[in-house]
Amino acid sequence: MQSRLSRQSVVRGIKSVGIKVVRFFHSFSFRAGALFFIAFCAVLLSMRILIYIQAINTTSNDIKEIVTAYSEAIQQSMEKHNTRYVNDYIEALLEDIHDKHMIIAIREKNGNIVGNIDSWPVVSAKPGNYWIDFPILQETDDDLSDDNIQIDIMANVINYPKGRSMLVGYDLKRLDVMKEALWMALVINAMLSFAAAFLMTILMIFILNRHMRKINIACTEVLHGNNTHRVKLSGADDEFERLGKNLNAMLDLNGALLEAVRDSTNALAHDMRTPLSRLRINLQRIIEKPDVPAHVQEDITASVGQIDKLVEMFQNILSIAKAESRTQTDIYSSFDIAALTNDIVDFYATFIEDKNQELSIDITTEEMLFQGDRQLIAQSILNLVDNAVKYTPEKGRISVSLEKTDYAVICTIADSGPGIPEEFREKVKERFFRMDESRSAEGTGLGMSLVEAVANLHNGQLKLEDNNPGLKVRFILPVKRERVVGV
Repeated sequence: MQSRLSRQSVVRGIKSVGIKVVRFFHSFSFRAGALFFIAFCAVLLSMRILIYIQAINTTSNDIKEIVTAYSEAIQQSMEKHNTRYVNDYIEALLEDIHDKHMIIAIREKNGNIVGNIDSWPVVSAKPGNYWIDFPILQETDDDLSDDNIQIDIMANVINYPKGRSMLVGYDLKRLDVMKEALWMALVINAMLSFAAAFLMTILMIFILNRHMRKINIACTEVLHGNNTHRVKLSGADDEFERLGKNLNAMLDLNGALLEAVRDSTNALAHDMRTPLSRLRINLQRIIEKPDVPAHVQEDITASVGQIDKLVEMFQNILSIAKAESRTQTDIYSSFDIAALTNDIVDFYATFIEDKNQELSIDITTEEMLFQGDRQLIAQSILNLVDNAVKYTPEKGRISVSLEKTDYAVICTIADSGPGIPEEFREKVKERFFRMDESRSAEGTGLGMSLVEAVANLHNGQLKLEDNNPGLKVRFILPVKRERVVGV
């Protein structure tokens, strides 16, 4: 038994974590954080790509300027001197240049090449100035390998009218190395950008949730009956602070209005009980007089019954006020809730038998201690059983069960009556609300309101479900003073 409860606790814990994760993914914080993360990453990545492209273009332009400068210098030499001098000048230039990436060559009309390339690239034979890219094979420095490596060359080729051509180029090996280094830097910067964006997103979500959590706590406390709780203000002059101030002002106004209505209703209920009781006593004295006709006695008896209903209604109003006042927790007492429920079911056994209804009971006879307001809980269970008996037809079925788990005591009352449509299950918890089908039956429309108020007083829940057919009511009272959700 203990191992089964342990497994159930683990399953409930996993389900709870799963629900929280799903809720987080559907939350505004996640959507805002995801949008911020995508935008921040896009900006940072765009900046890194632009830097990469600019660096490549700058290097390419620098290479082009170097090639252009050497090309212009050789052209000037060719204009001033003869072919022999130019050939010697190129050979001397190649020996003197420390940058081994330079490619300089002259091709004569007969096809002879002077310079540091063995073959002339494919280029148009028409006179003119051309920029081309072409590959060459270069021997490796590795003595263990006989393979040559291919190097791309960016060159300026000038074809002269008499068939002579000049080529000045630069191998792009250094540019390729720089591209690889910049690409690695881009990848590393992108990863760092993603990490920075992720941390900034988490920080933004944390700050947003920290402010929203104060508002949610205040709303939850008020919804659970603590009408005096307000949003804690930090004193900062920002949007969240103004939102908290406005919410507190709204809660103060609503609290004052609700308090005025409740005070008026409770005062009326309290003040009306005494005159109604006196009126009932006077009517009882009239009935007891021997000279009162029988038909008058019947009318007076009916009036006494109506007075009893009014007194019951006022008593329910006062009980609801007692539960909603949140001042009764100081007088909680420990009592046997199983024995209390058995007594209530035994009390209604005669009525159930008279209506030929089938009763199913699943309540332990062992002691089941619970800490709470015994009178209000007894009145709540009595109201629920009374509703089941009242709305279940003859030969219908009623079941009453009571179980205690690690976290709550759950009283379940099910019947085979007409039930309550799903759209009205929350409405029936309101004061004086009655469905059209039940207006002909006896009642004040306060029974479910009382049970709901008592459940809230004990931080529990009143859940109405479909019994197919009929209604299943679960009256959930937590063992600890914590709100029970999703039981």
